[in-house]
This record gives sequence, C-alpha cells and structure tokens, in this order.
Amino acid sequence: MARPDKPKRFGLLQGLILVHTTRVIGLSFLVGMSQGLFEPALAIPTAFGDLLIALTAPLVVLALRRGALMSWGAAIAWNALGLADFAAAITIGLLLAPPAIFTLPWALLLRRPMRMYFAQRDHEAAV
Repeated sequence: MARPDKPKRFGLLQGLILVHTTRVIGLSFLVGMSQGLFEPALAIPTAFGDLLIALTAPLVVLALRRGALMSWGAAIAWNALGLADFAAAITIGLLLAPPAIFTLPWALLLRRPMRMYFAQRDHEAAV
C-alpha cells in the first residue's frame, strides 16, 4: 500500500487531530447540568465523550508520528468515533433540551466545529 505524501497531508492530519484537544470544553455541559440547563441524559454522555476524544487525540498523533502499525486505520477509526460522539450529542441535545442548546454560551460550542468543517472542506476543494 502506498504511503501518503507525508509533508503535506501528514502535517494537516496531525493538526486536525490535535484541534480535538479543545473538546475538553465539553465538560462545561456538566456545569450546565448543575445549573439545571441540561438533563443528565445529555450532559453526562456529551461531557465524557468529548473528554475521551480530547484526551486520546495526542495519542493518535503520537502513533502516526511513530509510524505505528495500523496507525492510519486507527486515526480513521478515531475520527469516526469522534464524529459519532458529536452527532450523538447534537441529536440528544435536540431531543431533550431544544431551548437550552441554542442559548449562549452553549450555542457558541457549535460554531467552532462547524467552522472547522467548512474550512477543511474548502481546503480540500482547493487542493
């Protein structure tokens, strides 16, 4: 199997993965739960799912840098897990707490991932 072009794609992939370390902000859903803004069924899985992805992001990058066996497959699986966690959080939020998810500062949590998605899509279209 051919290795991807390391200088361009490898650095971009590492950067995209490391951005996920900012998902520790998902723990703020626990604060929202303590203030009565979110149901525990939303806050707990969202907070800990984001924490899991945030804490494992550096491990995925480390595996890629070391060229560990199956590291590209692991990175793809890790990204799929992160997307599934994000989609589950949005779905649960819309089902359980529609008004709260759209209030400040919670609505701002959705802006960054959407901006990153569109920036990545535009970058890939330009390449």
